[in-house]
Amino acid sequence: MCAMPSLDAVEKHLSVISDITVASFKGLQLRSAFQPVFGLAHGRAVGYEGLLRAADPHGTAVSPLTVFKMAHTAEEVVLLDTLCRTIHARNFASQSKDHWLFLNVSPMVFADQFQELQGFFTSLVSRCGLPPNRIVVEVLEAALHKDIVRPMAFYRDQGCLVAVDDFGAGHSNLERVWRLKPDIVKLDRSLLRHITADRTSRMFLKRMVSTMHEAGSLVLMEGVETESEAVIAMDSDVDLTQGFHFARPVPTLDIPPETNGKLELLYQQFHRIALLESKDFRAEVTPYSRAIEMAGGMMKSGTPFHTAVEAFLALPYAERCYLLDRSGRQIGNSLLSRASESHVDPRFDPVTRAERSYWGHRHYFRRAVARPGQVHLTRPYLSLPTAQQCVTCSLSVAMGNVVYVLCGDVTWSEQFSTDVTLP
Repeated sequence: MCAMPSLDAVEKHLSVISDITVASFKGLQLRSAFQPVFGLAHGRAVGYEGLLRAADPHGTAVSPLTVFKMAHTAEEVVLLDTLCRTIHARNFASQSKDHWLFLNVSPMVFADQFQELQGFFTSLVSRCGLPPNRIVVEVLEAALHKDIVRPMAFYRDQGCLVAVDDFGAGHSNLERVWRLKPDIVKLDRSLLRHITADRTSRMFLKRMVSTMHEAGSLVLMEGVETESEAVIAMDSDVDLTQGFHFARPVPTLDIPPETNGKLELLYQQFHRIALLESKDFRAEVTPYSRAIEMAGGMMKSGTPFHTAVEAFLALPYAERCYLLDRSGRQIGNSLLSRASESHVDPRFDPVTRAERSYWGHRHYFRRAVARPGQVHLTRPYLSLPTAQQCVTCSLSVAMGNVVYVLCGDVTWSEQFSTDVTLP
């Protein structure tokens, strides 16, 4: 067990230059920089992350990664960790009265040394006049495999929030997040890099954010550097964001004048894109919903199912048609379009045969039964029988005293929006 520094011992490494607290570590001067964290709905900074900046005796900048690598022993790791937290807390407290301070804690210190450093932390917030409820303690997602239940409980008992940092950077585990229920999950920038215009990736991010919300965590998107990435963050329903697009880390808590304009522009851009996407979606699926409506009318007039759906299956991205009974059971197997027949993947053969499959739990079935007489459309989702993204058109069809639900699946792809036009 390494010797734990008290706050008094840590402060011996500090000095004040022009009202700014700095620290010395192995010949380097350590300073604070603060990057704003914005509430996307609020349109303003709700917090700041304290970040390390360092320079050698000649004034040459030294990267934070290099500084952390200079801590070779457990004692040095603890000292560097406490130095960083101390200068950030002191510099922040002198400038803010109503924001969160996001404080990074070394995974080793967070998981293994928190009991020995309890006195340091309580002394720090007391001496700085910084209420614990305005501190967000960050721990790297990579540390979640450690026993961090007690450390999380300690900081929460103090009144702090706890955030998991860099989620998505490595072998991330949603189950651990669900189990630990951090107050905030910070999504790593690498997730944004993987999300381009691909709808599938964007939907995956939305579902991830939704899952974290269900676990009771706010979600923060890190590393937002462009307007398009800001739109993706907003579209994914994250609560908080930070990144160079809005503001770079600086020693003070000043917000660049252009940031307000960027936020307002983001709202306008998101509204415009949302309207366009809604119109595009309706335009893309209209030929398919009309074909299903026509097929339903033909079936009511006595046309056999396989004949009635021919026009639907002839459309460019039509995938399959199938008929459900009143309980949601599929009647017979699906009728595939020629394109689907030519691209059948034999690996999914066990789930392709869908006769008597139960689809009563699907939204498209329940909506069709609840609101007969109109075609219902899903948003894109993964089809079990084809393992492809699709949109389902569904329509309740009454033939005599028997009610059926007619369904047609449409393959969803990036090409779809550029190829499909209204007739």
